[in-house]
Parts: sequence; structure tokens; C-alpha cells
Amino acid sequence: MTLPQRIPFIVLAVAVACAPAPPRESVGAPPSQSSSTPSAALSAPPAAVASHTSSSATREPVPVDSTPTVQEPPTDVVPAPDPLAVNAAPFEAGLEEILDARPIRLTKRALEVIKPEAERLAASAKALAPKAKGRSKAHAGAAAVFEELAYALRRELAKTPVTTELAADLQARRKAAEDAALELYFDAIAMDNTLDDAKYRAAHLLHVRRNVVSARKQYFVLVENHPNSAFVPLAYLGFALLFADEARRDNAKWSFVEMSAQKALEPQGNPATPEALLLIARAQRGTGKNSEFAETLGRLRKEFPTSAAAKRKP
Repeated sequence: MTLPQRIPFIVLAVAVACAPAPPRESVGAPPSQSSSTPSAALSAPPAAVASHTSSSATREPVPVDSTPTVQEPPTDVVPAPDPLAVNAAPFEAGLEEILDARPIRLTKRALEVIKPEAERLAASAKALAPKAKGRSKAHAGAAAVFEELAYALRRELAKTPVTTELAADLQARRKAAEDAALELYFDAIAMDNTLDDAKYRAAHLLHVRRNVVSARKQYFVLVENHPNSAFVPLAYLGFALLFADEARRDNAKWSFVEMSAQKALEPQGNPATPEALLLIARAQRGTGKNSEFAETLGRLRKEFPTSAAAKRKP
């Protein structure tokens, strides 16, 4: 990365390091640090799943050197919010923008198909010898299926009345699936620090759970340690969405939204481009650049007319 290219990156690094957590964020226990298996957590009743004890944590400074680091499981994991809550709508919509942009596609298989496969893959991965070939990828593969399970549960939860016992059960099971996925992703990364896909997917899951501090940190580590990864534009898109959520309370953050989204346009034609253009347009409107807003929105609708981004409300 040349110096001219690195200057915006350094500015963004400072913004990431200094950005506060949202007012509603609380600190909880790390994902699946007990000796129980992921399958045990998924089969536990809601009360048992929710019994993790809370602990305080201090924010670590975001690294700015280029030395590769092995991520530890984040220490600020919080319960996933109710996706149907009115005040969560803008943030949840932003997450859908990431899902539309990223090359990883989550299938829509039935819960009864996904759950046993996730449990089987996790058990198989954990049974491998410490130096077995493919051990890290086995953990990452099991994590991906638990991630798929979490999204299947999320779809079911969206169709369920919030105040019912079923909704509480689905929410607890979704959290358990996310816990299992995060634990397995970080296990895989600890075994093989070159797994950029696992790093991105772990960061995305933290983003989903509103673990803003840890999500920022993991996106940053991916960008810093894997500058040529296909997931880097998506990490910058994640930054832009996190800043956009803050910009609803602080207009000054729109400049960071635009800066991050501009970086998400590199390299040209990557999958994050339509959503990045939409965020750039929103940032330009937020900072009063009305002519630039119209120009960027026109470019989005001209170059990517069938994209989900072009159909969204700017």
C-alpha cells in the first residue's frame, strides 16, 4: 500500500479507534467460553442459554502497525437485539445491505436439515488431532453452517409475534447458533491466521449482533493484514454502515461514511460497489452535497439498475 493510498486508511484507523460504542450497547460474556459443545447450547432451554454472566471490558486500541495478528474471541459480545424492534430498524436494514453485497450466500434450507449438519461438522472438527491437516478449515466449515442456522432462525423469528414464548425460544437458539459460529471461526483463525474468509465472517457476525467495538476491530484487522483479500471492500462497506448508524445521531460522521464507502469501490467492479455507491450518495446528501448526491445516485441506477441497492430508498 503506497503512502497516498495509506493516508485515507490511517485517517479511517484513527476514526475507528476513537469511535464510541452506541449508547444502547452493553458488555456481556464472550461467545461460548464454557466447556459445553455448540450442540448443547442449541438444545438448551432459553433460560439456560441466557444465563451467561456479564463482565466489564475495556476497549482495546485498534492496531495501526502492519504486523499480522491472531485475533482472540471478542470480549464485548452482547445478546442480539429483537429484529422487530422499531428502534433497531435502520441498523437491521444496513445489515441486509451487507448480505446483498457479499459473495458468501446463505442458503435457505430448513432448520431440521441445518441443525444436525452443524452439530455433526462441529463434533467432527473438534475430534481432529491438533496437527491434523485441514483442521482449521474444518472448524471454519462448521462455523459457516452454524451461521446459516442462525440466519434460518432469524427468518423464523421475523415471522413470529415478539411477545410469545416461541419468539423467546427462537431468539435464544439464534444467539446460541451465533455463539457457536463465532467460537468456531476464532478457533479456525487461531489455527491458521491466513483465513481471511473466516475473519470477515466473524466480523460480520459481530456486526449482526451490534458488537460495534469488536466488529470494527475485526474489520480493521482484516483490512490491515489482508490488503489484497476479496473481502476488503466488504470490510470497508461494514465500516461505512457502522458510521452511517452513528451519523443518525452525529452528522459529522457522514464524512467517515463517504470515506469508507469510497474505499469499498476498490478494486473496480467488486461486489460491494452498488451498496457502496448508495452509501456514498446518502453521505453526500447528509453533508449537503446535493448535486453530488444526484450524480452518484444516477450512476448507481444507470450502472447497476437491477441491483438491490438501486431499488432501495436513498
